[in-house]
Amino acid sequence: CQYGYSIHWGGPILTKSSKLNHVGINSSYNEYMALHFCIKQVVWLRQFMIEMGLAQYATKPTLILADNRQANNLCTEDIITQGNMYFRTGYHYNKEAVNDRYVCIDYLDTSNNPSDVHTKSLARVKIQQHRPFLHGHATRPFDLPQ
Repeated sequence: CQYGYSIHWGGPILTKSSKLNHVGINSSYNEYMALHFCIKQVVWLRQFMIEMGLAQYATKPTLILADNRQANNLCTEDIITQGNMYFRTGYHYNKEAVNDRYVCIDYLDTSNNPSDVHTKSLARVKIQQHRPFLHGHATRPFDLPQ
């Protein structure tokens, strides 16, 4: 399964497209694993900024936008279901990062998700929609409220 993300700070500073390390049980698990890799990068970047003397930019949790509500909710809820009881424990770092206020996860509708260019074949109109944000010429994904 392919995953991808873009981390922006005024413009893109880190972009990744890769295959997941493990077979996902369902789509929520795949999205939860993708969040895990993105969150690890965000926490590393926050720590790097602090080491460089830029701690004033890392005082609030970093907003992560993702398009799977179940995976997003798993980052904040401690509930075991038939669907998530077999998730590998290492991926629950997501919960720790949210609890430690390094990140906060919010929903972004799939139709407005610029990371889709990293994971699937998109129509030209969708690529053109996301291009300004992914190239750093727009500060927010298409049609995202301020």
